Amino acid sequence: MAGEAAFTASEEEYAAANREWYRCFMRRRWPRLFLSAIGTGAALGTIIGVLDHGWDPVAIFASAVPPSLIGLVVPPAMYGFCRLTIPRRARTLYRQHKTLQRPLRFAWSDEGLGYTTSTGTGSLAWRDLHRWAEGRGNFLFFVTDAMFYFIPKRVLSEAEADDLRTVAGGSGLQRL
Repeated sequence: MAGEAAFTASEEEYAAANREWYRCFMRRRWPRLFLSAIGTGAALGTIIGVLDHGWDPVAIFASAVPPSLIGLVVPPAMYGFCRLTIPRRARTLYRQHKTLQRPLRFAWSDEGLGYTTSTGTGSLAWRDLHRWAEGRGNFLFFVTDAMFYFIPKRVLSEAEADDLRTVAGGSGLQRL
């Protein structure tokens, strides 16, 4: 099938697309492994603290509680910090990226994804994209882990959204 969507992205839509990008990023293996390593290291520190000092409550508190707190506080704090700062950063990037503030048109077919901006046109074969994802409010098409195109769901009818989902899903492109 083939479809098309035209829109002018708002700051809020771009921020929402970046939040969805972050959710996709955090589902990947390496961020989870990194945060798990912090938690595991803290758990090991707690166990070593208990084994080194027996069941002396003061010694356990002094040696085991700090690593436990690190494991309980640092990963959620890192995740939360990013979740809080991404929208602000996305709004700044939106204001800098003048092409995003003008009408955009995306077209899709069995061959790939095409786009038209105020400065030019281009197309990407499905095989040239890295992955795709469907978020709460956007479809994301990744060129790399950090670079993506987005199509807001608000500009698509239910039939168009189903068609885009079917075409992208049938393209062999990995879905996040």
